[in-house]
Amino acid sequence: MTYVLYINELSFNQSARSEYEIGNIAGRFAKTELEARPILRGLPPLVHRDIWFAELCNNVTVSSWVNDRTGSAKDAKQLLLQLLKKAKYIDTGEFENEIECDFDKMQVTKTGLGAATFASVRSNMTSVLLSCSGSSKFNCNSISVDFLLSESGSIIETRELRNLTSPSEVNSLRRMYEPNPKHREEPKSDGYIAAMNLVKRDAQQVLDAAHHQKDCSYGYRNGTYYLFRPTRIEINLYHGFCIAEENVPTNICKDLRNRCP
Repeated sequence: MTYVLYINELSFNQSARSEYEIGNIAGRFAKTELEARPILRGLPPLVHRDIWFAELCNNVTVSSWVNDRTGSAKDAKQLLLQLLKKAKYIDTGEFENEIECDFDKMQVTKTGLGAATFASVRSNMTSVLLSCSGSSKFNCNSISVDFLLSESGSIIETRELRNLTSPSEVNSLRRMYEPNPKHREEPKSDGYIAAMNLVKRDAQQVLDAAHHQKDCSYGYRNGTYYLFRPTRIEINLYHGFCIAEENVPTNICKDLRNRCP
């Protein structure tokens, strides 16, 4: 599964009660994006241009806050500015005129939220929202958006989008590696099977970049293929071991060799 991160600019509006609070909220937002990078596989986050005009609190926009070199929270300002500069702008001009997106009785068609909703239908990648934790409307794990017919206003479908507001929530989307005592580098003793020649940190990196299927993941590094299987699937916990190239489907071999070192 491949994820695409959509920055929810609507969640920035009035997300702080004071300028002092903005630093904490912006810092948490930037750290959540940083934590999500392993599951994004190098894809930049997507953002609407209106993000710069979102009003964090009275008369303080995102643009004015990140470009203010005075005051406190300089690290948070720098983190947020770097994040927004590397993000790719969303083109909302390609959306269908006959269909609208509605959230909480608010039209959101030409917003980051609307773009994520349309992409959840059109793309083979999974849309994930990144929202400010200070927003009362968007401080939740999932967001429901309705597709409506523009002419009649009739709801034709409701889409549920995963929403991230803190770094700790990212792991629920990430397959996590845990070593299994049956798989070690030299499995020659009784009770040990199928070698795993990577330490935990390296194995997690391979799993993050792996080709994911419903019940397993195929990984590749330095000429070696790996198979990861669920240990506790309900909490996304996986173990893994080395496998021969002939045991990996040809199309997956090609994908891994193109993407992985």
